[in-house]
Amino acid sequence: MMVLSPCRWLLQVFAYRPVLLALLLPFLLTEPVLASVNISDSLLQVLPAQPDTVKVDIYNRLFWTTFYDDREQALQYATKGMELARETGSIRAQHGMAICLGHYYKESGAYEKDLEYKLEAIALSRELTTFDEALSRFSLGESFRAQANYQLAMVFLREALNMAKTLQTDSGAWLVAKCQLETGLSYGQMQQLDSAEFILQNSLHVFDSLKNIASIGWGHLGLGEVYMKQARWTESQQQFQKAIYFFDVTENTQGMSSAYHQLGLLELGKEQYNKALQNFGRAVELAKLRNASDEEIYRLKLEQANAYLKWDKLDEALAVADSCLKQFGQEESSRVFIEANYLLSRIYRARKDNIKALWHADVSYEGELMRNQANARKEFKNLAIVYQAEQQQQINKILQQDIQLQEQNHRQNLFLGISAGGILLTLLVIWALLRQSQLHKKLVGSNSIIEKNRADLLHTNMALSSQNKKLQEINSEKDSIIKIITHD
Repeated sequence: MMVLSPCRWLLQVFAYRPVLLALLLPFLLTEPVLASVNISDSLLQVLPAQPDTVKVDIYNRLFWTTFYDDREQALQYATKGMELARETGSIRAQHGMAICLGHYYKESGAYEKDLEYKLEAIALSRELTTFDEALSRFSLGESFRAQANYQLAMVFLREALNMAKTLQTDSGAWLVAKCQLETGLSYGQMQQLDSAEFILQNSLHVFDSLKNIASIGWGHLGLGEVYMKQARWTESQQQFQKAIYFFDVTENTQGMSSAYHQLGLLELGKEQYNKALQNFGRAVELAKLRNASDEEIYRLKLEQANAYLKWDKLDEALAVADSCLKQFGQEESSRVFIEANYLLSRIYRARKDNIKALWHADVSYEGELMRNQANARKEFKNLAIVYQAEQQQQINKILQQDIQLQEQNHRQNLFLGISAGGILLTLLVIWALLRQSQLHKKLVGSNSIIEKNRADLLHTNMALSSQNKKLQEINSEKDSIIKIITHD
């Protein structure tokens, strides 16, 4: 391990400024930069005084800062964070904690629990951003690659890649590179080495441009594995050494353990057995330092036993392989049990003990059959889970379409109702205007008749007045005549 002074380490970190963002936002990363113990202590000190939504973010951060040092403590943080996220009802918080829990169970080999949380994350991400949807699919693809189910891994990684390409942000570019990295590693495992090399170089170029040293190490490690399979020893060794450098800067013990493991395999391929054993030993030490699972540690020890065997140090090989078998003697379908028995059969064959060699080979074969059956059942269950999730997605889509259709019908009915009401109101207005016009005509006609009758009445009154005046004149003359007669 390369030991750096604090000043030199800080200079290297600040030379890659975007890593500071990764340190502040670890929930964006699936293999985060490990923080120091002081950061964890600081987070725990401020935790009680924060509101619940902030507490969930702190638990998320605590998970990533402690995962590679103390997985069980990290699990407690993730569990508390998920409980609190469900209480608050925050979809984003539940999504982040589901990815944390899925990552824990993936690294622990509990793939069924891993899938459960990853599928929950995908369901929750549909109500969040495109980045969250892409990150959830990437995480599920990563899980299937860990199970060596490369076809399903490629399906989800391709979906995540297409989504991430639509994001014009640094986080989108980072996710594109992460998808390319996992895709390249999958191609490498499928022995499609030219495709793997091309894709891994592209991802590494993006990580370099983003100065994301947390991921640069994994890019170099992946390229080193591809070069090693192509027997390009010098280039492979350079890539592994670069990976160790970047993992050392970020204190990523998991990455360093993987890099030393690959260096051991490289030296084994070059028949440099002593160097291979040294690298395998360093990988074991780092695995123990980060509290790796017993299976992972003993598989690394089996690599040491295999190196001893190829070096013709049969006693040392037998001792190491036998200790691994005793540790997993009751787990007949475990990978350590199968590999230990297979290695012991090769060791006893080299020692000319054909009976024991045949017995261990038979046990290894039976264990492999059991494991394959278990893997077949697991594969079927995984496919069933994914199919069920896809079916549920289709059902939700149909229900959503039905709701939209109902809303559309409601809007159409409302429009038709308003239109009918408008038409009826218009007809009523027209009818009222026509009736008013008819009444107005009748009123005008009546007024005309009244005026005419009034004129006739006035004429009659004038005639009567004239006749009355004449009658008065006649009566006056009559009175005058009568007075004259009477006077005479």
